[in-house]
Amino acid sequence: MAATVALPVVDLAPFLAGDDKADGVAGATETVREACRTHGFFRAVNHGVPTELMARALQLSAAFFALPDEEKAKARPADGSGAPLPAGYSRRPANSTDKSEYMLVFNPKFGFNAYPADPAGFREAVDECFTKLTELGLLVQEILNECMGLPPGFLRDFNDDRSFDFMLALRYFPATEEESNGLSAHEDGNCITFVIQDDVGGLEVLKDGVWIPVEPIDGSIIVNIGDVTQVLSNNKLKSATHRVVMRKPVHRHSLAFYFNIHGDKWIEPGDHRETMAATVAIPVVDLAPFLAGDDKADGVAGATETVREACRTHGFFRAVNHGVPTELMARALKLSAAFFALPDEEKAKARPADGSEAPFPVGYTRRPAHSPDKSEFLLVLDPKLGFNTYPAEPGGFREAVDECFAKLTELGLLVQEILNECMGLPPGFLRDFNGERSSDFMVLSNKKLKSATHRVVMRKPVHRHSLAFSLSIHGDKWIEPLPEFTAKVGEAPRYRGFVLREYQQLRSRRNKTHPSFRPEDMVQISITHYAI
Repeated sequence: MAATVALPVVDLAPFLAGDDKADGVAGATETVREACRTHGFFRAVNHGVPTELMARALQLSAAFFALPDEEKAKARPADGSGAPLPAGYSRRPANSTDKSEYMLVFNPKFGFNAYPADPAGFREAVDECFTKLTELGLLVQEILNECMGLPPGFLRDFNDDRSFDFMLALRYFPATEEESNGLSAHEDGNCITFVIQDDVGGLEVLKDGVWIPVEPIDGSIIVNIGDVTQVLSNNKLKSATHRVVMRKPVHRHSLAFYFNIHGDKWIEPGDHRETMAATVAIPVVDLAPFLAGDDKADGVAGATETVREACRTHGFFRAVNHGVPTELMARALKLSAAFFALPDEEKAKARPADGSEAPFPVGYTRRPAHSPDKSEFLLVLDPKLGFNTYPAEPGGFREAVDECFAKLTELGLLVQEILNECMGLPPGFLRDFNGERSSDFMVLSNKKLKSATHRVVMRKPVHRHSLAFSLSIHGDKWIEPLPEFTAKVGEAPRYRGFVLREYQQLRSRRNKTHPSFRPEDMVQISITHYAI
């Protein structure tokens, strides 16, 4: 899994589309929240900064740094400019551990900058980049406002002075046999940072004690949050340690934009901030890229990475644009509520005759009075297997249930393919392994993916209705950690193997000579029963 870990990818297109694609906005916001909580970094695509402009600015920056030192030194302002930091050209001293030279610019409208005469077009490219990255900073600030659960516009009003924003055009010196440090490990002291880099690479982010390379991808912008945001969020969002390591005997060029806050501003965890516990939700995954039928690699990669991270940290995620019609889900829930509102004797008719060979008792069941779980349910299997018994009322219930089953089966097969990629398995492995449906992925992944504990707590004096689809595997299937997560990576299995049917029986172990659900028979077994 370590080899497949990359920065989360966030598609900002929903925010720039100018319409009300709520699902896309919610998904991207949740990806940003989770990325800032776990990594402090993410890769932005479809961010509104033209790829041509970024490439041109990097090319002209490289041309500037290739000039003789005496020419570059001319790009310095006169003393007493009043700028928050020295604008213009600078070079790290020879005794510095950081090996680079840079050109620092502020917002052009403040008049602090000193531009070189050459190369032609450099000033215009820098100014245009600054404008575009300022717009991007304002957008990401609004997204972080939502991620932090702040009142609408809170950060915009709190940080409405743009005079301390600045941008660096940087050139890092080539690696040598003795020296490879480009920029020492550090955290940024501002609000938000954007990095545009050439194809040399070298940027690394520290996560869980491991340095993750931030590989260059054309057209993307690396985003990280700084110390100010970490403080405002009361340490819920992360200002991550990062560095530049020069691994090649060539120069590295980048543009770093620092979306800042006025230097006289008082910074502390905000009084208006809701508790993050209330605002942190399960990750949201937009499945539209998988269903679009085209090669939107960025969207697919981003969604896959969000699923991988969600399954590793939460064991849950919320899917949007998943292909199951909203109307169908609403209709099935409404008809389900109508069925459960029927008298008990009517509901009890929805039970099959004795002797059914179904893997589970299908039809209507109500938890006994002594059960700690307070619910009733109607269990159905795949309609084509012929095990189900449907109620006569309400009209249309059977059709809605069958249609839901078919759509959720399709969704299950899609998610299974995504998990196949998340687990780094050969294409189609899980599809072939589970020809009759899915499996317990926590065991197969040797605990790399998480089967999370969950519950339902009723907090209101009303009924709660839901549909739960369990994509399962044949009961006679042998389950054990896959070699891809054990022998092939030199890791010991964390579970012993078992037959699924045995596990299902142990999960609700009962004395069959007595009525089921007796309190003394309700012994719940979890997957830890098989832990090594």
